[in-house]
Amino acid sequence: IGPSSSYEEESVPGFHIGHRGSGELDEGHIGKPVSVCLPITAMEGMEEARDALSVLLCSPDVHSLLIRGPSGTGKSVAARSISRLSDMGVIEIPQNITREQLFGSIDIETAMRTGRRVVSESVLGRADGKILVADNANLLPEDILQSIVNAVSDGMVMAEVDGISVNSALDAKLICTMDPNEGELS
Repeated sequence: IGPSSSYEEESVPGFHIGHRGSGELDEGHIGKPVSVCLPITAMEGMEEARDALSVLLCSPDVHSLLIRGPSGTGKSVAARSISRLSDMGVIEIPQNITREQLFGSIDIETAMRTGRRVVSESVLGRADGKILVADNANLLPEDILQSIVNAVSDGMVMAEVDGISVNSALDAKLICTMDPNEGELS
């Protein structure tokens, strides 16, 4: 979508998003913001990232991608828009994720009810066949980021959770974004 389109330009670098002209919507929507979900192909100035995302999706040998750039360049939007190019689901990794959330922990309710120690569902356990997105990866704790990268690149989740070994296959893709002005990767 370029400047000559029917959208009034907003200040989102790399994208042209805005409000529809009054002649295109019914009277109840005139002048109100319209939610626009743009495909990655509508990105301007992010050709390398767009190409890299395409390679990530198409190549079985490529499992991870890092998109670097200053704030406001559309890194996060590009990473999240990948779901529109693929039927793979997207799981976003929160900045405050813990090892217990990442790998699972003992499911206390099941243990109390059955007497068995069972590991609860984890982010990596749900990631098989999906795309993991770590926005601002350089702000994640180093051990967490390294664990995610290792699991995706090895194709295996291996963890010791309260004395229980958790080993499961993992076929996932990882997209990380970072603003180098906020610190480098460790």
